[in-house]
Amino acid sequence: MVAKVLIYGASLIELDDEDLYHYNDEEVRRLLSRYNGTGDAAEQYGKETFRYYKVFNYYN
Repeated sequence: MVAKVLIYGASLIELDDEDLYHYNDEEVRRLLSRYNGTGDAAEQYGKETFRYYKVFNYYN
């Protein structure tokens, strides 16, 4: 379900949902923010979770 929500979120911020493995860092941060909604709290969420994304991505 998380994957479906992320794909849907990508479409809301005009990211190519067919190219999920080739997003740059800013696009990933935007996607993580949108996953949590919109506004300042969502932006903060995206910034905070992006750090964890980088770690998980490194070890994946």
